[in-house]
Amino acid sequence: MLLYACHHGRTGSSQEAATEGMPQAALITLAKGYYSGIHESKDIAIRTRDEWEELWEKVHDNTGTLPPLPDVDFTSHTILAAFTGTKPSGGFGIEIQGLTKCDGQLTAIVVATSPEPGEMVTTALTSPFHIVKAPITGKEIEFVRK
Repeated sequence: MLLYACHHGRTGSSQEAATEGMPQAALITLAKGYYSGIHESKDIAIRTRDEWEELWEKVHDNTGTLPPLPDVDFTSHTILAAFTGTKPSGGFGIEIQGLTKCDGQLTAIVVATSPEPGEMVTTALTSPFHIVKAPITGKEIEFVRK
């Protein structure tokens, strides 16, 4: 997990590692791929098993088989998920790269990538996604795309 420093451009700003006061553990990838059943761009935090089961089914809705649901203890973790939405070709990607905590606000850093001009990519439609579990609970999370 990358921990990004936050900077508000002013003095006196409270800047903390995202895991300050939380268990010291990295984000753990539960699933990552290029062909999700979720076709709109969105970032979400999942805090219950029911929400997790619903998301897992939607993610794998276009695969014909539903892999086993990864176990998550929601008393100590929250699931963070990022989706690019449908893209016209390969070469696109998305990754939740880390967390920051600035002035009490928890932020998930999401990096979306695109193919370079002229790069050879598949012509198939893709819908990249990344799903992680984070050692946080009960906190509001803002997603920031870079």
